[in-house]
Amino acid sequence: MNEAISDLTNKYLTANSLKEVCDFTLDKAQYLTKSKFGFVGYIDPITGFFVSPTLTSGIWDQCQVSDKQVIFEKFTGLWGWVLKNKKSLLTNSPNEDIRYEGIPKGHLTIDKFLAVPAMDGNKLVGQIALANKSENYTEFELKAMERLASVFALAVVRQRIQESLIESDATFRALFEKSSDGKLLLEDSVFTECNQAVVEMLGYTSKTLVLGKNPWE
Repeated sequence: MNEAISDLTNKYLTANSLKEVCDFTLDKAQYLTKSKFGFVGYIDPITGFFVSPTLTSGIWDQCQVSDKQVIFEKFTGLWGWVLKNKKSLLTNSPNEDIRYEGIPKGHLTIDKFLAVPAMDGNKLVGQIALANKSENYTEFELKAMERLASVFALAVVRQRIQESLIESDATFRALFEKSSDGKLLLEDSVFTECNQAVVEMLGYTSKTLVLGKNPWE
């Protein structure tokens, strides 16, 4: 488990999207539990909907449900119970579980199910769900997935912060470039960046003629 967490942490650092974060997590979760099926997803902070990009790479390929989607506005069934209650769930007899609401026509048969919420403090950020292990799921595996979910939650938060910073940087860059006022960035006594307004004000033909100059010389 420690090796799995270490490996996942390294992969999270190279992830370029929440989809990759979910894919990495599902691969590791299925490997650790020997689950035939599973999905991992996150809560959209704006809509509150559950988004599970991992469904496209596994379950949907074999599922015959007509309305296939990766964004869920309503939380139903066993997986929905986990999200609504922010509690883990393990059942090796889903049909006998009072929380079980059946499955859509054409859906894969679920004979064993394990799911854990991914929490950032008291805030729900996602879920890891697994199904159809050949043997029964154990309490040890449940605890292991809860630990995995805590790391996954941190990765989701980190990825959102990273994407927010990239978006903020892009916004700043656009404002910087399009400003009619001359904008210059100075570092170690040389110009490191400027906008087009500066180029025109100084009478140069391109930014490269401005950058690298020392304004005091």
